[in-house]
Amino acid sequence: MSVIKATYNIDPDTYVSGTVFTKQLQGPTPLVVTFGRRIAKGATGYVTYRTGEWAIGSWGLAPEDRHQFSSMSLGIRSLGTKDNYQVELQAGVVQSHLMADRTWTIDDSTRIRVGTKVSSLAGLSANIGGDRRVTEHTKLGLAVELALSGGVAFNIRWC
Repeated sequence: MSVIKATYNIDPDTYVSGTVFTKQLQGPTPLVVTFGRRIAKGATGYVTYRTGEWAIGSWGLAPEDRHQFSSMSLGIRSLGTKDNYQVELQAGVVQSHLMADRTWTIDDSTRIRVGTKVSSLAGLSANIGGDRRVTEHTKLGLAVELALSGGVAFNIRWC
């Protein structure tokens, strides 16, 4: 699989971004297009459209074989250097959600993230996590997610 991404800055406050995911040529590729604009000092509003998997006539997956579906998101993301937040509302064919998260930078090497999501598929979930730089080029992260419909998930990340 390959990913091709391009971003064009219309002016200092506005951008358009597109991403193409290519697996094989068995059908048209899924596309993601985002339009964003600075709406306040330190905050950007955005609209994202995801095509999901689709077909043109017989070229492409049959509807019952598709795993990615179209959706549109509207959100706000902060651009702070220490603390960041994101709020997003997504309406989709299969899944819709409302998501909010906040990230705090404790020091030069430590970040903590807290988030919650209400989804039409998974219901209510909450997560908390963090990462810390352990060497100049390595970070260690740990996150815990609790979903009312699915239990508890632990994620460990070493990069």
